[in-house]
Amino acid sequence: MIKKSFFLAVATLLSVSLYAQYNPANQYVPPSPNSSALAKFVDIPVNIHTGVPQVGIPIYSWKNDISGLSLDVSLSYHAGGVKVEEIASNVGLGWSLNAGGVITRTMRGQPDEGGFGFLSQPVLPNLYTGVYDGEFLTSQTTNAFQAVNSTNNPTYIQTVLDIEANLTDGLQDIFYYNFNGKSGKFFIGKNGSILIQSLDNLKINPVQTGGNKITYFEVIDEQGRLYIFKDTELTTSTGHSGLNQSPPIEYVSSWYLSEIKSADRQTSIFFDYDSGFHSYNTGFSESKSYNYNTDFLSGNAPGTLNSHTASYNAIQLFGVSIKKIRFPDETFVEFTYENGYRLDLNGSHALKRITIGEGTSNYGFNLEQGYQDARLKLLKLNKFAGMEVEIPYQFFYHTGLPSHDSMSQDYWGYAVGTQRNITSRISSILSLGDRSDDVFLEGSDRRPDAQAVKYGSLARIVYPTGGSTVYEMECNDAFDQTNYFVNKQQLNILNFYKGNLNTPQLISCENVLDNKIDFRIEVVETSRLTPQPGEPVWWIEGEEDNTPVSIILRNGAATWSQLLYSGTYGQVRSATGITVNGVTVPSSGNYYLDFQANTATLYPVEFSAQIIPNVYIQPQDKLVGGLRVKRILNYLDSNELVLASVKSFSYLDNNNLSSGKLSVVPNFNYYKSSLVQWYNCGWPSGPGTLQLINRSSESTQPLGSVQGSPVGYSRVTVAEMDGNNAINGKTVYQFSSLTNFGSYHVYPFLSGEYINWGAGLPLKEEIYNASGVLLKKVENDYSVSVDKFENDNHRSLKVGLIYKDNCNTVSLKQFAVLPEYPIYGNSLKQWQKETTYENGAAIVSEQSYTYDLMHQTKTITKQTSDGSIKTKLYYPYDFTGLWQFNQLVAENRIANAVKTELWRLDGGVEQSLISGEATDFATFGSALRASATYQVKAAGYAPISRNSSQLLPAGSYRVKEAIHAYNGKGAPLTISAFYGPKSGLLWQPDGLRLKALFGNADASEIYVADFETNGNYAIGHTGGLSYNGNFTLSFVPPNGKNYVLNYWSWNGSKWNMVSQAYSPSMSISGIIDDVMIYPSDALPLKSFTYFPLFGVRDILEPAQLQRFEYDVYGRLMSLKDRFGDLVKAYDYHYKP
Repeated sequence: MIKKSFFLAVATLLSVSLYAQYNPANQYVPPSPNSSALAKFVDIPVNIHTGVPQVGIPIYSWKNDISGLSLDVSLSYHAGGVKVEEIASNVGLGWSLNAGGVITRTMRGQPDEGGFGFLSQPVLPNLYTGVYDGEFLTSQTTNAFQAVNSTNNPTYIQTVLDIEANLTDGLQDIFYYNFNGKSGKFFIGKNGSILIQSLDNLKINPVQTGGNKITYFEVIDEQGRLYIFKDTELTTSTGHSGLNQSPPIEYVSSWYLSEIKSADRQTSIFFDYDSGFHSYNTGFSESKSYNYNTDFLSGNAPGTLNSHTASYNAIQLFGVSIKKIRFPDETFVEFTYENGYRLDLNGSHALKRITIGEGTSNYGFNLEQGYQDARLKLLKLNKFAGMEVEIPYQFFYHTGLPSHDSMSQDYWGYAVGTQRNITSRISSILSLGDRSDDVFLEGSDRRPDAQAVKYGSLARIVYPTGGSTVYEMECNDAFDQTNYFVNKQQLNILNFYKGNLNTPQLISCENVLDNKIDFRIEVVETSRLTPQPGEPVWWIEGEEDNTPVSIILRNGAATWSQLLYSGTYGQVRSATGITVNGVTVPSSGNYYLDFQANTATLYPVEFSAQIIPNVYIQPQDKLVGGLRVKRILNYLDSNELVLASVKSFSYLDNNNLSSGKLSVVPNFNYYKSSLVQWYNCGWPSGPGTLQLINRSSESTQPLGSVQGSPVGYSRVTVAEMDGNNAINGKTVYQFSSLTNFGSYHVYPFLSGEYINWGAGLPLKEEIYNASGVLLKKVENDYSVSVDKFENDNHRSLKVGLIYKDNCNTVSLKQFAVLPEYPIYGNSLKQWQKETTYENGAAIVSEQSYTYDLMHQTKTITKQTSDGSIKTKLYYPYDFTGLWQFNQLVAENRIANAVKTELWRLDGGVEQSLISGEATDFATFGSALRASATYQVKAAGYAPISRNSSQLLPAGSYRVKEAIHAYNGKGAPLTISAFYGPKSGLLWQPDGLRLKALFGNADASEIYVADFETNGNYAIGHTGGLSYNGNFTLSFVPPNGKNYVLNYWSWNGSKWNMVSQAYSPSMSISGIIDDVMIYPSDALPLKSFTYFPLFGVRDILEPAQLQRFEYDVYGRLMSLKDRFGDLVKAYDYHYKP
């Protein structure tokens, strides 16, 4: 990533009279307010790659360049759909309050720092049982693969047994960070090492006390700022499975941001919290086991349900809610919650008001919620200031979301319609492999529902000005050659018994790939008559097993047929299942299956036969859970009558198929296990081994999301239209696809990793006008790195029990075990090509990039028709021979380049140095700060060899500007430019906002009093206060120069400037304001007053005064001159 250089952007001073234009101190002058920066409306960008609108409402933004601190407070809504089990925040369902930051964790097994946790236990053994094909195991010595058991692994079997019993934590916890625009995940190794997945240049320090207990986190970003996460959230999780309850696990689940410190540690933003408690149930799941062979103890036949368990986790959360944010200039943001408890979350309170204030001034937002579908929803949001309240924003949602614990969910957890009558969480769709014993088992239809997926999601916003926006959302879809995840589809199951033999049954075959059908034939005998001694026999005993059986497939016209099976009843009965694969039919359509046998000779038996036809279907678009935007319609009114503009979105590739791709498909594959059965525990023998098919409602791979969606689109077309639906133009985007790395679909199912850093990278963007003419094309290329961190201290073990007995005998247990390692990597842009088309000609510009070992931009080479230019960047760690840069590295202040060079290339070789700048550092007080900026004396230097102990090659650079002194907050007091005089800067009492700027003066030679903090008269020349009375000037000049006193005096009708010579301890009287004392050869350039909440109030210059007026909400309303005359006015009648 390209980082902004640390250079002081100034120009050479020519004379005192040109200070206003060239003074290097001008970079610290606050910008004039403007209406666009202060007008806060709903921000609705769309993540084009996922099609998910990101609705954002800015609340307050604080930034200070001197301290380098900033913070944005906002509300955001994720419009990608609402999951059934989703818990509404204290703002409302789907909404988030962004106000600080948090480190959270996914606890796996045990809390890592607990007594049995990952960090408290020795390094786990490197066990790998090989590729387990899912076969049934027999004894410990006859396995087809090396299962972990007491025979094969006597050294490590106890470790595996402890992991199974949750007495040893086999899985490393995953930690997530989200603060100040940064997000990612990290892992803590057994030796305390930190692996940041995306290789960000952060320093993360878990502060541990009392053994391995993580009390808080300290994070230093690449600018050297320190983030302290000290306010914790404690979770108690209790697993419930049927009537059983596991012991509760208590752990710290989140660490909230408590303080941000500037890089020099002199300035802080503080976060205050209130504690609270709430509880809820989550993680609803089911598991079932089926007999694969006969249960010798019960006599139950194959296919019988052996066990069925429903599970969930009961969560008790001792959490925190943000109460107040305190900024260095005494501004604050305060959060007020409803006194009563929420109806949808036991113990929680809804957020009702956000107040932004300073002293007695404040404004803010009121939130109005209600309950729809038994969940908290944000319905209205309006601004207030004092007693004044604006017309609210209004939010409308789709309804119909089922209860929080409902089974009516698709694979990803979004709602499906009640018409499906789902009675089990286990899916009916099984991802089939190549094994001959794969079968479709019973379950629910959990495919996405194109209508129900909208339940609970945002449909429309009405604005305070009367306009409105409507979101037409639609269900996601995806396509690929393996047909998403169902490449094999079960047709209607045909059931035969003795009473309906020789009667053909219908099979409907449509959209069959290559017209091929697979059949599985299963016959289960339910009873058999056996003659008793002396009983008359009405049949030929034993002849039933010799009864011929034929199974024939034919078309409806009986012009084509094929024999699927020919044998005897005894043969088909004794088989565990007969598979006939690859039967080719002439075409799609209706077919009939006939089970033929002589029922007379089958008299003594009763049986049931199932013939299960499966087909491979033609690849086609398939629905995927969650929402994407189809159209965004903006209206000038709230009743959707006057259309203003439309944006439409298409997600098709060049073949008119969905460009959606899934990195992980829903996979509900079963796994096998074996249960040795004893008549009675302790008996020396038993009846046999029961083989089980085990199924779960959870996918073998977590169905997570990247950028907020389970699917990403590689090609998206966005068309913009006016209110008459006339096309104004379109943009076609192409992106890199979602990928997954390291997953393993055989028990015990390694979950792998979504490669989010490689997903959605913009590969191409084409912009067309209304006539479809290409105007501009931008192409990008990236390098994406992905790897496993195969380090002993970060190794986890996934353990799956696949062989045991019904007495839980430890020595008989056998396990499938797989090692798991964290996945890490990043993506870096390598090349960009931009082509602009004008009058049939193509103008091409290309840039290529290289990076250093810290993944920061090292060179940028730009190729144009005028030749090639290379920019070279150097960072603190490139100068290891200089103490000041080693100190910057130690403080992690490495993001900004300290030196840049611009080279002209010839044939790719550096020929001449065009320009260059470098910044040096020195200690001021206790902090390391920029001391000087240098620039190349003249262009044309030949290549210069770089030395890590030399910032400036001898004779090639000269001083561009220097900073001679700072205040305690890091604000410069005295600056000078090359061959120019000094500039003095005075700062407000907080030390962070500029108060006055003087040319040709040192800061110690300047005195300014604006009376904004100690005034006693409510009329000001600038600001809001002045001083009425006798005022003694205590300023003592530091040298023998002649000094000037300037101030403004109010005569009852206007302000007049008074100027005279100054001598110490002078007194002035009357109504006075803007008192300035400075050397006679200095020049007052600018002085400033501020509205604490809104920004600059007045800018006073020698020849003019600019006065900015705001409304009660902080929006700029007008600009007036020194005479009070209106220069410019601003209006805020927003239309979509």
